[in-house]
Amino acid sequence: MLSGVVVRPFYYYCYVLNFLLTAHIPIIMLGILFVLAILVVNSGLVGEQ
Repeated sequence: MLSGVVVRPFYYYCYVLNFLLTAHIPIIMLGILFVLAILVVNSGLVGEQ
């Protein structure tokens, strides 16, 4: 019973992770990080002015 509680979420996690990798989510996340970096730089430049 305990094994069922532990294994099922782990299997579901692997399935979701595989789906995200297949959907090229890492590329999208890199794009989001790039946009956030630009926002941080812009906010820093505005703060200096």
